[in-house]
Amino acid sequence: MTGEGKIPHFDSPSNPKVKRLVGLRDRKDRNEEKVILVEGLREVERAFQCGFECAELYICKDLVSEQGEELFRDHKSPRRGTLSIAAFVRVAMREGSDGVIGVFLQKMATLEHIASKPNPLLLAVEGVEKPGNLGALLRTADGAGCDGVLLLDGTVDVFNPNVIRASTGAVFSIPVISVDRAELLTWCKERDIKIIAGAPEAKMLYTKAPFSEACVIALGAEDVGLSHELESSADYTVYIPMRGIADSLNVSVTGAIMMYEARRQRER
Repeated sequence: MTGEGKIPHFDSPSNPKVKRLVGLRDRKDRNEEKVILVEGLREVERAFQCGFECAELYICKDLVSEQGEELFRDHKSPRRGTLSIAAFVRVAMREGSDGVIGVFLQKMATLEHIASKPNPLLLAVEGVEKPGNLGALLRTADGAGCDGVLLLDGTVDVFNPNVIRASTGAVFSIPVISVDRAELLTWCKERDIKIIAGAPEAKMLYTKAPFSEACVIALGAEDVGLSHELESSADYTVYIPMRGIADSLNVSVTGAIMMYEARRQRER
């Protein structure tokens, strides 16, 4: 580490502080510190815009844009530093990164945050293990105006850096709630919120479901689908027609079709 004014500069990838940042790529280390590792100017900006508290902010001056340098100057995080290319590449998870990394405090919503929403439109995700799929679902939920995303058992960590990247930062803009199946079913029943489950073997075409009512769109991983408990408890199970040799769609595509059908019904 070398001094650069009052802002520390970390040159070596083996510096203990750099190694700690590398460790935050792992869920265990993130959860121990209750933080999120956010890579990329767009994603860091959106975390700031959505009210997440930044604990640390780093840039690589050899990679960062003028906009990134401006963000670094304007946001006086408790800890700031500059990284050499070698140190930055050691921390970064993507190729061609733009030289900005932030460490933010974790923040999760609860069911109480959405309890007062009139006629809510919610997405429930169960057992989706691929970060890219969850990130794409979050991005679509944000675009379709969903009121919240409910994460059930077996779903990948929402603060996985690849989820954040695939969501283009939408993970920060929409309430994300970790909930178990029994709690979700009880909560929906008490509030007369319908559960509309996607299932390839269903008999109801997805366009026939009453998405204009208060509802939860429930989706499972494309290889195993929803748990029996959740699917059998759904008020409606629906399918999307498949005309070719493929028997299912990617879960993020299924989610996009259903969420935008809900938006279409609600705006007509």
